[in-house]
Amino acid sequence: MAPFNKVFSPLKIKNMELPGRIVFPPIATNFADEKGFVTERLIRYLSDIARGGTGLIIVENTAINNEGRNLVREPRLDEDRYISGFRRLVEAVHKAGARIAVQLHHGGRSSSSKVNGSTPVAPSAVACPLFKEMPRPMTLEDIQRTVEDYAQAARRAREAGADAVEIHGASGFLPAQFLSPYANKRTDEYGGSKENRLRFPLELIAKVRKEVGPDYCIGYRFSGDEFVPGGLTLDDHREIAPRLVGAGIDLLHVTAGVLENVEEVGIVPAGKKKEGWHNYLAAGIKEVADVPVITVGKIVSLAAAEEVLQKNGADLVSIGRALIADPGLVRKSREGRFKDIVRCRQCNGCIHSLYSEGVMRCEVNPELGSGRS
Repeated sequence: MAPFNKVFSPLKIKNMELPGRIVFPPIATNFADEKGFVTERLIRYLSDIARGGTGLIIVENTAINNEGRNLVREPRLDEDRYISGFRRLVEAVHKAGARIAVQLHHGGRSSSSKVNGSTPVAPSAVACPLFKEMPRPMTLEDIQRTVEDYAQAARRAREAGADAVEIHGASGFLPAQFLSPYANKRTDEYGGSKENRLRFPLELIAKVRKEVGPDYCIGYRFSGDEFVPGGLTLDDHREIAPRLVGAGIDLLHVTAGVLENVEEVGIVPAGKKKEGWHNYLAAGIKEVADVPVITVGKIVSLAAAEEVLQKNGADLVSIGRALIADPGLVRKSREGRFKDIVRCRQCNGCIHSLYSEGVMRCEVNPELGSGRS
């Protein structure tokens, strides 16, 4: 067996020093409570993965305000009262040996009135094909307020001790809705031309940067190809990515698809898709972006991660469902204990249970979130 030379090499991004190149991506769990506070179960769940040898853990989509929520138990950072819970989470993950980032989320047209009690807001009156609620087009005042909400949530994450924040611009959520002509039908300065559609994410990044300071790591997650007619492609994002970096982004996290093709293509690809089948998207972005790039999407082994890193197709590799199945996958692989690894079945039961049962479960890891995984 070839050594995992790249997987376990350190990487420094701004003031964040990573002990290795494996990332646990933000995957919704509903392990927060109904008011959005961090729970002991969420802390145990992420601490297990940290103890298992993962270098960077990104906390699941965390609400920057109430109107952008689409899950009942989505973690929240829209008020200062949520900081203390995140501080406990950060301290636990640090103690377990990993670094931690918080993903900042607004669902836009993919928010739910059943969750937040208000009509979704979005760039345009174009309903999400999955949630099917007609959103209210955002006014200029809405846009300015939302940009400020992102910045204040980032400030709270930093105050909680998080090593970085990640702006959720993937999966067809709010920043992607402004960027993509698939969802943005505006005719003012935030719609139409590519330059106008870039305005919201660029203003958002600049505001977050001003709030957290020059040395703090800001990541941005986006779908390298949305795989929908009229959506953004890799060629589009090869133009967009350098603009995001120029505005203040330090780390790019490249996934694929939008909510309505969630299992068919990239967000949580199941079925017959080949391991790491859309790594080419991250590789394409890495060619044009002068910051570290994370690849993600059906990568289930450190051997596959090492191959990507050796070929310079990415700087970091996200492993999601395989770490849900076995939080100790990284450590066991490093120790050569491959027979001890509990293998993910790629069944997406973890995602299906989130909506059918209201909380994440795993068929091969019944101890998920118990602290005993």
